[in-house]
Amino acid sequence: PGNTIVPTTLRVRDGRQVTLREIVPDDRAHLQTAFAGLSAHSRYTRFMATMRDLPDVMLDAATHPAPDREFALVAVSASGPDEVIVGGARYSA
Repeated sequence: PGNTIVPTTLRVRDGRQVTLREIVPDDRAHLQTAFAGLSAHSRYTRFMATMRDLPDVMLDAATHPAPDREFALVAVSASGPDEVIVGGARYSA
């Protein structure tokens, strides 16, 4: 069994409070919303393609990291249904 990371709350440089935690399958909609908030240029430089939305296959891969070779974190502001993903990191072996 993999290790579970305890969510950690911290204050970032601009004064906002965010919680760092592992990504979960329920983050699909929040991740799509975060993607929609990116500029067209940011989307292109991150994905090397012009995309209006994240395809289902990419959302599935992002929210279901392979436990034997991947680890993904998100930084969220607010909590519960009002959560907003403001950052993320993915590590892959």
